[in-house]
Amino acid sequence: MIDNHRGKAIIAITASFELVIDPLPVPRIQRARNGEKETEFISFIHSRMDDQQIVCRDCGATFTFTAGEQEFYATKNLSAPQRCKACRASRKNDRGTREMHDAVCAQCGAACQVPFKPRPVEEGGKPVLCKACFMASKGAA
Repeated sequence: MIDNHRGKAIIAITASFELVIDPLPVPRIQRARNGEKETEFISFIHSRMDDQQIVCRDCGATFTFTAGEQEFYATKNLSAPQRCKACRASRKNDRGTREMHDAVCAQCGAACQVPFKPRPVEEGGKPVLCKACFMASKGAA
């Protein structure tokens, strides 16, 4: 990524080793053709953004939506927040605890609890792993 204090640009090198510098401020799909190969990639350009002052829809307090937060939200394709950090945390805590269901790990056979109701494999369910086996399989991948 290049930052020239006027804005940012992403430089992409395609599978066919073509250098593409995208000057547009919107995401778009580009196709690069070289002989028989065609590659697709999405490029984003982030122009410098100013901090925004937003009024919380719950408490009415004004909070700052920083340029860094705006860039993060843009890369995730999210809209601007409507609630301040305190109100977001409060709503998250109000959701309550998840109901846990008993299960047996498909790898080690240990009893465990999962936040979803497991279905038998015969009924189209997937094997359930305990946390230790799940983390081990995630680390091996």
